[in-house]
Amino acid sequence: MAKVIAVGNFKGGVGKTTVTVNLALALREEGARVLLVDLDSQGQASLYLTDDESLAGKAGGSEQLLSAPEHLAVIETPSGIDVLHGHRGLGRIDEAGHSIEEAKNLRPYLAGLEYDYVVVDTPPDLAFRTLASLMWADQFVVVTTPDPLAQNSTVQFIKVVSGWMSKRWVKPGFKFSILMNMVDRASPEAVAEAEKARQMAPQFVLPTEFTLRRALVKRAFEQKIPVWKVKKIPKDVASAWRSLPQLLGLAQGEKV
Repeated sequence: MAKVIAVGNFKGGVGKTTVTVNLALALREEGARVLLVDLDSQGQASLYLTDDESLAGKAGGSEQLLSAPEHLAVIETPSGIDVLHGHRGLGRIDEAGHSIEEAKNLRPYLAGLEYDYVVVDTPPDLAFRTLASLMWADQFVVVTTPDPLAQNSTVQFIKVVSGWMSKRWVKPGFKFSILMNMVDRASPEAVAEAEKARQMAPQFVLPTEFTLRRALVKRAFEQKIPVWKVKKIPKDVASAWRSLPQLLGLAQGEKV
């Protein structure tokens, strides 16, 4: 059975797509069969894995999950990860009047796909696509940064998830995690903000944080490689990115 891991935040610019893609790459490196579902209209996760800029204008892809799940047409990539691409027309999913119950009914279908993991990149807002991903997820990872706007967005996400958990709308065994990203350890203000965020919801915050490495992340995207394979990357940074599955409790061999 496939395990669904969704990644997101209501705010953009926090690095959720980089985390999504590198999680998928790390799982694939461990030998897992991985499907990446790109529900973000920007389609950056799809571009990262396929290097095909034309996909942003092509219909189909991830919208097939709701429009024609019986006819999924995945894109095979050099990494070995299959992709349901994102594109500019995905907003119509949010406007189509789909219900949360409809999304819930897709749970058995997603679990029955012939993959070990389905990794979902979500849009940076409270769209139906995000709520559907929350309904499908075995684990939802909120990526945040040590700044007030991102923290406010994370607080709102915690409230939504807590409400869903109390009403038992999430899957049995559902896990919720917060990943602190882009922490500038040279900035006392950023370090203090990160610590403040950890105290906000310590039961959800993951123990490892990712430091601010914009140049390295940009290079990885440009070269279409995992962050840990960028030349001259510090070993501790490479290890943190490569160990994403272990950080999330997805150790090698732990498959549903």
